Amino acid sequence: GNGTGKSTTLKAVCGICRPYRGKVRVDGQDTAKCRDLFHGKLAMLPQDPQCLFVKKTVREDLEEMLPASCPDKDRRIADMARLCDITALLEHHPYDLSGGEQQRSALAKVLLTEPKLLLLDEPTKGLDSFFKRQLAGLLRRLMTEEGVTIVMVSHDVEFCAEYADSVSMFFDGQLLTTNTPRRFFAQNSFYTTAANRMSRHLFPQAVTAEDVIYSIKRCADNEGSAIDSSLVSAFSVISDVQATDDKTVVLTLKQPDLELLNFLTAAIVPANYDKLDTEPCGT
Repeated sequence: GNGTGKSTTLKAVCGICRPYRGKVRVDGQDTAKCRDLFHGKLAMLPQDPQCLFVKKTVREDLEEMLPASCPDKDRRIADMARLCDITALLEHHPYDLSGGEQQRSALAKVLLTEPKLLLLDEPTKGLDSFFKRQLAGLLRRLMTEEGVTIVMVSHDVEFCAEYADSVSMFFDGQLLTTNTPRRFFAQNSFYTTAANRMSRHLFPQAVTAEDVIYSIKRCADNEGSAIDSSLVSAFSVISDVQATDDKTVVLTLKQPDLELLNFLTAAIVPANYDKLDTEPCGT
């Protein structure tokens, strides 16, 4: 939740805030005494990306992160811009960009330092679903190919459930629990995903839309399931399930059928989902 100390913890890790007691060590070094902490070791993307913009164009902001003697400065900037999908924004003033574009530009700037520990404070804020998937792929490549450790603070439970390796809950300045995404969200009644809220009485371990689709297909292929046979029959005509936000789950049917939609609403959707919107496409 808000005000639990998540961002403060990240600031303590990177040396912006000093702990009242104890020490924070990164790569064995005390962050309060390490002068080259941000040179190839650690980088942080703050919650407000505008904190990082000090130049008149995005290109100049990126150039600031590289030494003047860097022989391949233009290539590295071009590669990073392409990676973060900001090539068309390089000559723009950072403050003229949208929130999502500023987030991507700020991420490109911190990644130019080639950190081994990357701290992200609400990195999906202002991003659309397309770039969220791009961001997830980028972070995965940083971990698997570059060996970067990533610590992310986020309220985006859908993103965390799908892409995180380990999930923790902060409350009142301390970690209450840490677990894998599936165990964490499947066992949580409040901090969980839309897909889990919708289907937990049928598929307790499903926490993402992909999990629900997989479970539905298994039920459709297995008539011996404990789930009612009429529900299995209904599931067999579902072609896709998408969780669009924390309260909306979109079912796409192969054959639009209002009677079937009403049945699915009664069979799957909990009582607090009291509205069903139908479109001509059968969604």
